[in-house]
Amino acid sequence: MEEKINTELSRTEFSSQEDLKKHVLFVQAMIRDYEKHLYEEGRYDDPSKSNVRHWRDKLYRTVQEHRDISESAENLDELENTARLVHRQIGKADANQQILDRSTLKLMGLNYTSNDIEKALTDTRNKLKENQKQERFETLLVLIALLVFILICVLILFDKFVSSS
Repeated sequence: MEEKINTELSRTEFSSQEDLKKHVLFVQAMIRDYEKHLYEEGRYDDPSKSNVRHWRDKLYRTVQEHRDISESAENLDELENTARLVHRQIGKADANQQILDRSTLKLMGLNYTSNDIEKALTDTRNKLKENQKQERFETLLVLIALLVFILICVLILFDKFVSSS
């Protein structure tokens, strides 16, 4: 029984995590059976205790080694997926940058900065205010001219009626 446990513990290659799990459960069951057998026969002494402890430690180390290997393999997969995602995002960013460069060529050709545009807007507002003032003044002049015209017409009519009577 000891030889069988030692040969099972010497196995280090496993095809998958499931295979490792089955192997661990099998070896643990063998160790338990060995301990029960020793208890039943009354031969469970210090050397056999240390032997069992050594087997369990060896089994634990095997599990830890394979867990580290599988975790590093999973990390590699995650890193590869992350690299693919970053590559895709960089491609999209480059495409967006090219589209943005093409759309701002017209503005760049005009050589306007934001301060120039703001100054032009302020000048345009001032011109609009001046034009509105001038329009009000011209409207007032037209009203005055209309009043003068109406007044002259009334005077002419008044003169015609007064002179004919």
